[in-house]
Amino acid sequence: MFYRLISTAVVAAMTLSALAFVPPAQADSSDSRNLKNVMDKTGIPYKLIEGHAAMKYAIPNSNGRSQYVLVKSEPHSLIPSGSKQAKTFRIITSPIRSGQFEPLSLAVKQQLLQDSNVRIIGNWQNVRAEDGTDDALVFVAKVDTDLSPQDLAQAIQWTATAADAMEQKLFDQDNGNP
Repeated sequence: MFYRLISTAVVAAMTLSALAFVPPAQADSSDSRNLKNVMDKTGIPYKLIEGHAAMKYAIPNSNGRSQYVLVKSEPHSLIPSGSKQAKTFRIITSPIRSGQFEPLSLAVKQQLLQDSNVRIIGNWQNVRAEDGTDDALVFVAKVDTDLSPQDLAQAIQWTATAADAMEQKLFDQDNGNP
């Protein structure tokens, strides 16, 4: 099982190396307006985070818990190997732990890697602080910038559901709206 996870990670790294990442351009107000127009049609209540070009949501789950989700308004681009046209995407994140905490155990890291391995959209990222402590544990999904309002709402819900399930499994608490 461990070797399967390692081989999956190697294949993912090789796949990513075949893509050219184009960093996001300076976010402008039109990016926020475009996302706002789509979000208004989803019916999901949100809050615009000034200075971050992002929209913040507290998504309630059927289990009585809620999950914090952030949708970044600035688009990113990837240029697939051999292609001349960039594919644009938007980033959706949902943290399950933030602020400095002890490094994650190997068992927890394996759980996160296994969960990432079965996800069609999204994966887990452990963000490290400069002093070496873990600073955030975040589920990240990258979705097409041209999603319909219904598809974007579904992607937000999937992100929230994945993050909340892992938060409950690992920490047995609800940090849904930090």
